[in-house]
Parts: sequence; structure tokens; C-alpha cells
Amino acid sequence: MKPTCCPVRRAGRAVLAAALAIAVASPAAAGGLKLHVPSPDWRDQVIYFAVTDRFDDGEPGNNDQRAGEFDPQREDHHQGGDLRGLVRRLDYIRGLGATALWITPPVANQWMDPSGRHSGYHGYWAENFMQVDRHLGTLADYQRLSDRLHRSGMFLVQDIVLNHTGNYFGYRAGWRADDPAAAFERYAGTPPVAAPSQFPFNLNDARDPAQRRAGIYHWTPDIADYTDPNQEANFQMAGLDDLNTENPVVRQALRRSHGHWIRTVGVDAFRVDTAFYVPPATFVDFLHARDPKAPGIAAVARQTGRRDFLVFGEGFGIDRPLSDEQARKIERYMTGPDGRPVMPGMLNFPLYGSFNDVFARGRPTMELGHRIASLARLHARPHLMPTFVDNHDVDRFLAGGSVPGLKQALLAMMTLPGIPTIYYGTEQGFTRPRAAMFAAGWGSDGRDHFDTGAPLYRAIADMTALRRAHKLFSRGWPDVLRSDGDGPGVLAYRMRHEGRQALVVFNTDEQALPLEGLDLSVPSGTVLTGLYGLDGKPVDATVGADGKLGLQLPPRSGQVWLIGARAPAAMPVTAPEAVSPRPRRWTPLAAVDDPAGDDRGPSGRYVYPTDATYGDRHTMDLRRIEVAGSDGALRIDLTVSDISTTWNPPNGFDHVAFTVFIELPGREGGATVMPLQNGRLPAGMRWHYRLRVHGWSNALFSAEGASATSEGRPVTPAAGFEVDRAQRRIRITLPAAALGRQPSLSGLRLYVNTWDYDGGYRALAPGAQSWGIGGGDPATEARVMDDSAVITLP
Repeated sequence: MKPTCCPVRRAGRAVLAAALAIAVASPAAAGGLKLHVPSPDWRDQVIYFAVTDRFDDGEPGNNDQRAGEFDPQREDHHQGGDLRGLVRRLDYIRGLGATALWITPPVANQWMDPSGRHSGYHGYWAENFMQVDRHLGTLADYQRLSDRLHRSGMFLVQDIVLNHTGNYFGYRAGWRADDPAAAFERYAGTPPVAAPSQFPFNLNDARDPAQRRAGIYHWTPDIADYTDPNQEANFQMAGLDDLNTENPVVRQALRRSHGHWIRTVGVDAFRVDTAFYVPPATFVDFLHARDPKAPGIAAVARQTGRRDFLVFGEGFGIDRPLSDEQARKIERYMTGPDGRPVMPGMLNFPLYGSFNDVFARGRPTMELGHRIASLARLHARPHLMPTFVDNHDVDRFLAGGSVPGLKQALLAMMTLPGIPTIYYGTEQGFTRPRAAMFAAGWGSDGRDHFDTGAPLYRAIADMTALRRAHKLFSRGWPDVLRSDGDGPGVLAYRMRHEGRQALVVFNTDEQALPLEGLDLSVPSGTVLTGLYGLDGKPVDATVGADGKLGLQLPPRSGQVWLIGARAPAAMPVTAPEAVSPRPRRWTPLAAVDDPAGDDRGPSGRYVYPTDATYGDRHTMDLRRIEVAGSDGALRIDLTVSDISTTWNPPNGFDHVAFTVFIELPGREGGATVMPLQNGRLPAGMRWHYRLRVHGWSNALFSAEGASATSEGRPVTPAAGFEVDRAQRRIRITLPAAALGRQPSLSGLRLYVNTWDYDGGYRALAPGAQSWGIGGGDPATEARVMDDSAVITLP
């Protein structure tokens, strides 16, 4: 339970009132600008999400604020994108069919963290919630963006943070809950200011009794265990100063700050960062507080003519296959225990996870079928849950998936309940999470990426047109009709709305497949009119005399038909029946022990990141590798010194990434380079397949096109996982299809190494960093913490 804050003393109340009066002073109205428009029906919208700093640089003069924060050669520094850049690219965004623009927080930020190694280009390290950051432009620039959007029939979504500010203080060893001043440390070197400039967030010194009693912050250290509810709610996330959102003063300041953007700029919706770290009751207050001095933002929105102001939160929770634990947690932020709404929507992370597992990794389509069937069963308002296939906090889909798989995922997103959200650069085939769209920014390869003729751009535009033309995709409900339980295959679902219905069918296999005996519960002779296909509009189809439909499905296809008959009055939404794969008999093939404590890199000098969650656990220390085979399938058991789950990873382990290289017997070609790891394979080995897995990703590649900077060609199906924490064992299973159905595994060679991964292999530097590995030269040494010998199967 969060600690209660002490009342502010009477003398402090006068200061508080005066400061709040200053904070609420509004700039002059922006004459002639179209800032306030009625709310749309959010079910019918398509959102485009841009990291503003990475999108387009419309005003180079604001790029460098002379604090060491601007460096286009470094991913973790400011690049120069700004509000004017967004304005001049609105036609590009609208051409995709997007009707709303979501931008990262535009508020004044801490420009550099205390280490001096990372900048706050992304906007999530606020120092003043009511000012525009100078890198992004001015308040007038923001108002101009709102005006241009509204005149184009589009809407503005602002990313906001209620959980924390920037990183201005922390705790050394010796923190005590009963004495917040003990081991407290204020940080220097946090430009542009030494502490937040906005009241009451500037009351951040626990050594001052008055500030400590004000209780604006939780006086806590970093989260060490993300599975501990108390730490999740009350401790600092990655060093960011955790706000005490149960404090009425904090709540009022947050309502006032964010109501300001609705009134002054004309924001139409909020996306709330890190919602899981804030109690649901805070959101009820944030939306509906009856405070005449700082009303809930729903009331503020109504005052500007917005009767359906959308607020959706980020709850980073991905469920294991056929599990709903995280989905239920997400719903608790949409619907309270009394059945009343909390927030209108939440990002649908579990659906994102299933999209990637099925379309990028070749998992059984039954897993996505389960997720689709659970939408109505678990969520009160699934149509207001933004859906996505990648975003700024996860790998790009194309970092481990193929273009055909991405198109399938996008089509599923466009035809299912939820608000489709397109992450900037997806339409240009980006593989890096936060690369710049403009030529001068990091990861752009020196050219602009605003090609409206790009194949993915055109494909997405066609899909948004399909959704816009048929409201049963934006407002309808799905029935899952067919799915496969043993690997890639068929997924078929029907969408129903107001008597109309459509059939959506995917084949995730690389081979053509028949779809036979599909019961649509419509009369024989009913005609299905082809609406859309990933490879061209499908031909019309007719339901047979037996009332069933048969189709031949091309490989990696996605097709949509409009069903001629009216939908049945009520169809149950049920999960597809689980089909268990046949049991295997595994033959042990190899077992190799690895020394303890050799997780120090090739030179023996590497050290783990300094963040407290790593500690002395040696999560990258391999201890034993066991290999088994079964009819061409390969099973690899990796025993490590410790398994961490502090960040609640969906794959069951974190703080380590395993890279497995496989050389097939008797096959020519292959590669010797270890992509993105700055090294080459040992013992003259060549790899034909390479598996990269960590807590949130699982990608299999062939060596085709592989280089030091390219991971190769993504292939499916990817691996399956089992984690046994008690035995400290991660079991990786590659089906025979993943390895080309080899007649024999005899002579196969494999090599395993460990590192860590977060949107890319973590940085190597001479000295350890919070999230980077130290003790090596990044120019000459490999990103390998521990590794096995090359293992040859008998």
C-alpha cells in the first residue's frame, strides 16, 4: 500500500495556492486557428504514431541547445525532429489513410540523464508538464499542428506521463523506508535545470523536512523486482522520480497541467505512458474529479466541445499462448471492480504478442484464434483498445519477421476490433525501432524516407481504405471459425455488424493449403464477394450444396470476402478447440558443461550493467548445454547460473539474450559473421540458421543476406520455449520445418553465446553503464558475454 502523505502546513498552503494560480495562467487565445472540434467516433479512426524527434526536422535552428544532448551519430541523443516537421508531412500521413496523429510527449524535458550518456529526446522525462520543449518548437508551433490536423479532418493524440518526472534524485545503498533522507542523493548535470521548474514537482529534496512532508514523490529507490506490486506502484522505474499520485496536491497539478493542453492547443485524446505503475483510482480522479479549480479532464474536454475524449493507457503485458493473465490485468485499468469504467481504452499488448508469434514466428494459428475469441469475453470495450504490430518500446516486426508476415499482421489489425495504430516507418520497411525518417538523423542511411510509392505504404493505404469502406471491420464482432493447433496454417474468422458479415482468411504457411468444410451458417448458394487480398482481390466464392465452403489458400495469403446473406441474429464467440501436437520421443545427442564464472567476455574483462536489477546474478553465465533430436526437430536445453524474471517477460526470462548458430550437415554456403555482435564464429564454423531469443523476442534467420549489420532473412516457424526456474533451465525447441526437415541431424554443428538485448544488442563500452555492458572496446571486441564450444552432433 502506498504511504499516505502528510498535510502541507498552513504556511505552505498559501505558497501552494499562489504557485497554482501562476501555473494556471493561460497564453492569449490563438486567433483564427481551428483548435477545438467535436470528438469523432474513435472506433472508426486509424492512428499514426510518430516519435517526434525521429520524424522530420522542420526547424534545424532548435536542434542543438548546447547541453551535449544533440548528436545525430548516436541513437540515444536528440536528432532534430520537431513540430514543424510534423506539420509539413501531414499529407504524407493522411495519404496512408490515418485519421489521427499520436505524438510523443511534447513537454519540457530533462535533456540529459545524470550519467550524461542518454538524452531525453523521447519526451518521457518531464521537468515541466505545461511547457513545450525547446527542441520541438514553441506553443505556437504546437497550435499550428493542431489547426492543420483539424482542417484536414484529423485528430491530435498527445502522449502524457502521470507516473514520474525526469531523473533528478535517487538513493545510494542504505535506503530506509522509515527515513527518506537516508542515502538520498540529488543529481548534478541534468540540463536544462537542476530540478523540475514547475510547482509542486520542484519539491523534490527529501532532506528538506517541509518538502519531505509535502509528499509530492515516493521517496524510493529503483524497482528491483517488477513482479512485486508494491515496487511496481511505488518505486522508481529506471531511475525516474516516482510521483505520489495518491496525494491530492499531485493529482490536482496533473489535472491542471493536462487540461491546459486541451484548452490551449486542442488535443483530442491522451495516451498515458506507464499506466501499470499508477493505481487505477488515479485515473478515475484524473478523468472525473469534481474540482472547480482543476476539474477532471473529461469535463475540460466537454467544455471545448469534445464529448468523447479518448484516454488510453500503456500496460506492457504480453500473455503466454492460451493464457489471459495480462489481458485481465489490462482490463482492470478499463473497468473497475464495481463494473464502472476507469479509462476508455488500453493498448492491446496481448493481441500484439499473438500477431507477432503467429505472423512473424510461425506459431500455431490457434494461439491468435484464442486471442481474438477472448476480445469480447475479457474486455468491455475492445473497439477502443488501440492495436499495433510494433512500436517504440519493442522490436520492429521486420527485425525478426518477413514482409509477407507483416502484411498479414496489418490486415488482421485492420479487420479486427480496436483502433489500428501504425508506427512511423513501418510503411517504409524499417527494422530499427527508433531510426530517423529524415536524412540527417540516426539510422536513416543518409536519405529521407517519405516515399508514398513504397510497397508497404501502398499496401497500408489499401487496407485503411478497406476498413473505412466497411464499418463491420471497425465496429463488428469476430467469430473464430477455423485455426490450426500444430504450427503454421489456416486462421479464419467472420466479422459481424448490423446484419452484414465478412470472412477473413489467412494461410501463414509457406505452402498452399486447402480450406475445406468451413461452416458459415448461411444457405447453400450464398455468394461471397471478394473484397481484398494481399496479392490481389480474391475471386468470388459460393457456398456449396452441403452448406459448407471450400477454398484453396495461396502461401502467406490474407483474403477478405463480403458474405451475401445476412448475419445470424446471434452467434457465440468461442475460442477454437485446442489441438495438442503429437508427443515426441527425444533422443539425447550431446551434453556439454560450461565453467561457472566465465561470463566476462572474450578478454575476461567484461562487466554487467550497473542497474540494480542485474545485481550479482550472472544471468548470462552458461553452465550446461544439452541437445536432443526427434524426427528432424532440435531441442536445446540451456542451463544458466540464474534466471531473472524481474521485468515480467512473456518468454519467461530476462537480462540475457541467447544467440544460437546452426550449421547443417552437407550444405554449402552459410556465413561466418555474427550479425550485430561484432564477431565471427569460432573453429571454422559456418551458420545456415541463426536463432536470437530473449524475454520479448524470438527470431529465426537464414544466412541469406546476412552481414555484420544484417541479421539475414527471417524464416518460420521460430522456436518454442519452456522455462524451469527451479532447474535454471531454458528449453528451446526448433521444429523440423524450421531447419528444412533434415533427414538426419548427424553432423549438425551448433554454437551458443549470451549477451543482452533491448531493441538491439546492448552497447559495449569501456566502462559499465546502467543498461550497457562495460570492460570492452566497442570498435574491436565482440558482444559475447559467455559462449559454448562448437558442438558437433554424432
